[in-house]
Amino acid sequence: MQKIGHFVAVAKAKSLSEAARQLGISQPALTASIRKLEAVLGFELFDREHGFHLTAMGTELLSRAESAFLHLRDLERELDLLRSGALGEIHVACGPTVADGFVGQAVGRLLKSRPEVKTNVHVGRFEEMPKLLRERRIDFFIADFTLIERDADLEILPLAPLEILFFCRAGHPLADREIGLEEFFSYPHAAPGLPAWAKAWLEKHRPADAPIKGLHVQCSHHALLKSVVEHSDAISGATRPVIRAELDEGRFALIHLKAEKMHNQAGIVWLRGRPPSPAGKLLIEELQRLAGESI
Repeated sequence: MQKIGHFVAVAKAKSLSEAARQLGISQPALTASIRKLEAVLGFELFDREHGFHLTAMGTELLSRAESAFLHLRDLERELDLLRSGALGEIHVACGPTVADGFVGQAVGRLLKSRPEVKTNVHVGRFEEMPKLLRERRIDFFIADFTLIERDADLEILPLAPLEILFFCRAGHPLADREIGLEEFFSYPHAAPGLPAWAKAWLEKHRPADAPIKGLHVQCSHHALLKSVVEHSDAISGATRPVIRAELDEGRFALIHLKAEKMHNQAGIVWLRGRPPSPAGKLLIEELQRLAGESI
């Protein structure tokens, strides 16, 4: 197994010296390990005459080795839980919108009720989350699931859909008023990156002669985004948990738009056949509870 691990390290680093550095062994020792593996297998893994690239057989072995290591990591995870009898450690990811909503509150509730659980939260871009999940670097993620509904290897647990509320700064001309689409689209909009369903809603409802097209400000950092709204005439949309504090403090006001409601489509996603640990299930219960409370 060690020699297979050495092979994978060299294949990924595409360099003997870099792989040796990562593994903490000498380059001659790594070279000898690769040679011994090739002797056992009966074929060469690398084309040494063309920049140390993988051969066709090496490429096939790399694919199978990576899959085997992932399954081994799953087994080690399960054995650790069995040996310790503990709830375990959670590695979870989410986007900035969900993070600014109720994920922190859910983690806090779990910490209060089960202080022995360790939780690691990665806040990042949606595009990286399926990869983190497939590499077993996280247990599950919370995000808009509409882009991955057809991924057969992923299990999706939808959360209760929350209405997207449109808001503006206190004292804004649209504050706490019932307005039509013409007024709504006459002001600049600020938002994070929009999922397809949100873009479709905007395109469906935007008047053909609307003076402002698209977003004026796009930013994934919600504190900055909310500051933009508070110090300008820009308007934005978010679920209530994201803007609850500012609404309670009177810094933001709601805009009552006479139009079809918009709802988010967030869910919890994990690998099919690799269900969340006991600790992960407790966090999921908190997330479901908070989503239900926020409707």
